[in-house]
Amino acid sequence: MEKCSDQKNESRCTMKNLLKKFFGGSTVKTKEEVKQPREDFRSFEEAWKEVVDQDFKEPAIETATALTLGQVVVNSDRESRFQGMALATYLKASRGERVHVISINEAVASRRFEELQSLYEALGFTAGLLSRGQSNKERQEVYQKNVVFGTSGAFIYDYLKDQKVLDAKERRQPVRSFAIVEKADLVLLDQGTRPVGIFEQDEKVIDSITLRSYFSNYQNLSALVDFDGGDQPEFSDLYGMETRKIGEQKASKNSEEEPPVRIYKTLEEKRKAILEELKQRAGSSEPLLVSLRSDEKAELLMEHLDGEGVSYRSLLLKDDSKEKAFVQQALENQEMMLVVNPVSRGVEEFLPENIHILSTERYMLKRNDRHLIKMAENAGSKGTVEFVLSLGDDLLDVFSEEEMEHFKDSINVEAGQPIENGKVREMMEYVQQRMKEKNASLRSYVRNFEAVIQKQREVIYSEREKVLTEEDIKQHVLNLMEKAINEEIDKYTANSVFPEEWDLEGLAETLSNSFLPKEQLVFSNVEDLTKKDLKGHLIQKASKAYLERKKEMGEESFERMQRILLLKIIDRKWSEHLEAMEELRQDMNLRAMGRQDPIRAFQVEGFELFENMTKTIPKDLMHGLFSIEPLEQ
Repeated sequence: MEKCSDQKNESRCTMKNLLKKFFGGSTVKTKEEVKQPREDFRSFEEAWKEVVDQDFKEPAIETATALTLGQVVVNSDRESRFQGMALATYLKASRGERVHVISINEAVASRRFEELQSLYEALGFTAGLLSRGQSNKERQEVYQKNVVFGTSGAFIYDYLKDQKVLDAKERRQPVRSFAIVEKADLVLLDQGTRPVGIFEQDEKVIDSITLRSYFSNYQNLSALVDFDGGDQPEFSDLYGMETRKIGEQKASKNSEEEPPVRIYKTLEEKRKAILEELKQRAGSSEPLLVSLRSDEKAELLMEHLDGEGVSYRSLLLKDDSKEKAFVQQALENQEMMLVVNPVSRGVEEFLPENIHILSTERYMLKRNDRHLIKMAENAGSKGTVEFVLSLGDDLLDVFSEEEMEHFKDSINVEAGQPIENGKVREMMEYVQQRMKEKNASLRSYVRNFEAVIQKQREVIYSEREKVLTEEDIKQHVLNLMEKAINEEIDKYTANSVFPEEWDLEGLAETLSNSFLPKEQLVFSNVEDLTKKDLKGHLIQKASKAYLERKKEMGEESFERMQRILLLKIIDRKWSEHLEAMEELRQDMNLRAMGRQDPIRAFQVEGFELFENMTKTIPKDLMHGLFSIEPLEQ
């Protein structure tokens, strides 16, 4: 890039260089309906001010640049982070790429779509939102938009469903070109190695993939992080992504002095203190959000509040509430909000600027505590956070009961009064750091297992794609039949080099279940028979039977039947194989306790399972071709 000598107009110079990199100096028109080509950053900035009514910040340009280069961007300023994301999507869409914006949940995805839809329209582009309840046709229409908003779960669900269609026209997600993942530490790291699956009605998994493996399909993946949580090594290790810090990372309002923390000796003392505070705050005009770690703990608190006649509104993990409506209704009725795991619920987008957050526990990871603090800061200058904790919290379960009792005995504090002891905070931070290291190590370990399955997945999906899209699969089917016949011949002739000792009776019995009556599989002059002659003879008979079956069913019906049959066999075999691989992986965890290398064993034995599974596909196909009834038109 050219050096920017004019510091006053550095942002314009940076954008000019960026535009040259992408478009040879100007934005190209990619759709006929774009009436006025947007040739430079100024056009985008003017549209931004007109539609969003907000000044465009300098760090937004650097954010956009890093995103388009496929980097993890650490930017603590909410506005410039949002602006940079919008600019990056514009740049990529202008280049003709389909852009996917992944948010942490549906509420945030919907808000992003609402915030930017008018801007994209002003620039001549279209935007779509993935939401629940959409039909397949509606989903297809959304993916035709220049920019698509949704959750990681929605994108992965559509990807997996596309791997199960029986007609290529039914596919939803045509390309995976460029993606921006918001709150990437929570999505790409915390959820990165967890499988996301699609299920049958009996809740049996028919296919699954981890977020990491799914996002590896994108030509260009970028990410946004709200603050520097020290996760650069993991982003590099798991995704091969560089991390770029934008501007000065704003310290929390309480950076030198952490948010207020009250620590009680026992869980019961903590519960009483929280209940007393909530009773005092009941009906207050000051909005309050109570952060809880599980539905069970929330329900216990709700029982106590009900007993005291305290009004509240709850959002549990099992609830399918809309976050925006939840917050609005709570504020209108002056009700306190009880939210389980608010960091991942998207309520942050709708909180008032004077929100007070009372957290009843530390998260297992310190960065999630920081997300909670950022939640209050992002709401406005008056947002505050307080942690109310105890020595009986789950976070401290890593210490033995004996250790904790000994520590409690060393603390001299009146019952019901908070502990003034820096040692407790040190213990909690120690556990959080250990959990971070443990999780990173576990993700790296699981990644090695998933890499084995991903290679197998690529083979199966490639085979399926061939069957789904090739105009004529006759030769492909005949080749598979030949494989099946050769496999059976090798099986029944492996006992001897002498033809008269081969199990031709068993071979005839097996093949009679497929394409030939048993009486037609009688061989004369067996002693002069060779394997080559036997294979040639049976393959010729199979080809003849194939053509007769095609004539019997009618060409169009037969072509449709064999394609659908093979696709369903592949899908069923892959589903069964995933189940077998999961059982093998569980077994590897046990072997890891010994001296055997579990990763190496998983690679070897997983390959054997895969090879055996793929060998059964031709056999099932050959049997199905000659036994299945014609499909209804």
